[in-house]
Order: sequence, then structure tokens, then C-alpha cells
Amino acid sequence: MAKTVYPSRIGMWVWVIFIVISGLIFLLAKETSWRYAISVCGGIIAVYIVMIFGYWYVITDEELVVYRCFIPKRFPISAIKEVRKTTGYIGTSGLSNRRLTIIFTVPSPLKSLSPLHISPIHRSSFITHLLRQNPAIKTD
Repeated sequence: MAKTVYPSRIGMWVWVIFIVISGLIFLLAKETSWRYAISVCGGIIAVYIVMIFGYWYVITDEELVVYRCFIPKRFPISAIKEVRKTTGYIGTSGLSNRRLTIIFTVPSPLKSLSPLHISPIHRSSFITHLLRQNPAIKTD
């Protein structure tokens, strides 16, 4: 089974938030002991880093696997109806404003009627790969 990994695009706003939150955490912990600052504040920052780098996407012969915080969620490529390039910051857990919106033929892969929003670095090659697996997918 061949699989291709597509890393998630990480927008500049994610790094700005990371720097601001890290600065605030250490600023607020300035009056505490250094052990507290390193253990608790460092732990919070480590969780944030894991969340940032825990996003990626894998396309296999039959499935699209979306990893969010290192937790995989599998979607059958045959159930994909449409893939659109989108932008914006609202309504998604993607790490970039340059995303793909994936709409399924039936709501069962997502357990809802909501589309899937993802943000692979190379959107065009990602779409091309999906089209090789399922030529019936509509694109914009």
C-alpha cells in the first residue's frame, strides 16, 4: 500500500500567538520559583508545540488520513464529492488560512453534514493526488 504524507501549512498567525502566549506565561511566572516556571510553563509550551506539529495528512490507495494532535481520522477517498481551495480564519481547526474544503457524498465519514477543512502545504499536488485516486471528485 503506497502512502504519501502531506505536512500541514502553519500560518504566521500561529507563530505570533505562540510567541505572545509564551511571553505572557513566563512574564506571569516571573515571581514564582524557577522550578515552577520551567515545569508548568515549559509543559504548557510543550503541549502547544505538540499541537502545532501534530497535524499532517496521508493519502493511501483508498483513504485520506487526517492527523490532528497525532490522532488519526480516516476518510474513504471514494466518499469525497468535492474539493475546493478556500481561505479564511473562521470555522476550522487548520493551522493556516490557505485551506482545502472537502465535501463528502454522504455525511457518514464525518458523522455530520459539515465539510472537512484541512491545510496541506502543497494544495495543488494534494488535489491532483486525490483526483488520481478518485477522478469523480469535483474541483474549483
